[in-house]
Amino acid sequence: FLYSYKGVPHKSEWIEGNDTGAGAQHVRAPPTRHQRGGTPVYTVPILVDPRTETALTDSLPLTLALERVHPDMPTLFPPGSEDTIAMFDPTVMHSVVMELTPMVILRMHAQLVMPTGSAFSHRSREHLLHGRLE
Repeated sequence: FLYSYKGVPHKSEWIEGNDTGAGAQHVRAPPTRHQRGGTPVYTVPILVDPRTETALTDSLPLTLALERVHPDMPTLFPPGSEDTIAMFDPTVMHSVVMELTPMVILRMHAQLVMPTGSAFSHRSREHLLHGRLE
């Protein structure tokens, strides 16, 4: 969405949920985070810069990088606000978003599960919820 907004040419590829880790590793993308035991967690979006073959993950770092590389196109943030936004993002993610996650997961599962990824989707959502989806 942001690439279209800024008018930056890009190509999107769909990765099924159960293929996210393999797809990320294939393009040498860093993990988004690590679980307590050190297991890497890979999420989308993933951006691969074809000029440098560098991969970035997670929405905020991708957005900040896009703004740095293309500052002359429509801006994404008010001038000088990047540091504040970078500080605010983890706070929101670890409080508000995590509290809303169960509701969002249940709604998504009820409406958007795709047949090819449904078993993975079901298992991974139940793991996040620490309970059953039904």
